[in-house]
Amino acid sequence: MPKYRTTPPASEGRYRATLDVGFVTTTDWFDIGSENFVSVCSGQPLQEGLTFTSLTVISASGNPVYLKYRPRDGANDPTDFNSGVITVWVSYSDNPVNLYDGSLKLISLKKTDALDSVIILAGFDI
Repeated sequence: MPKYRTTPPASEGRYRATLDVGFVTTTDWFDIGSENFVSVCSGQPLQEGLTFTSLTVISASGNPVYLKYRPRDGANDPTDFNSGVITVWVSYSDNPVNLYDGSLKLISLKKTDALDSVIILAGFDI
């Protein structure tokens, strides 16, 4: 929370985009940035290096999906809560634009099964 206990308004971002993670056929951690997403307005890929302002992860298969707000360290990174990993059972939404740790430009995901269906809806800003 800022110095005077006021919260800046949340932003959904200038860009809205989608990503179907079905193309990932592994259960290893993998990194995702704005360049992996497709704009809902133009149907074109977004530019690299945009900042996540809103994030919704949906596990359409019903298996848990693991989410980190940072790049992966390696394929065998832990998936436990005490390592700062968010377990998404069905869906998860957040507005990570106002994090004190800095701008979120890259996230990491890990699927339970290589064939799991996972979709992501996100907002981005410059």
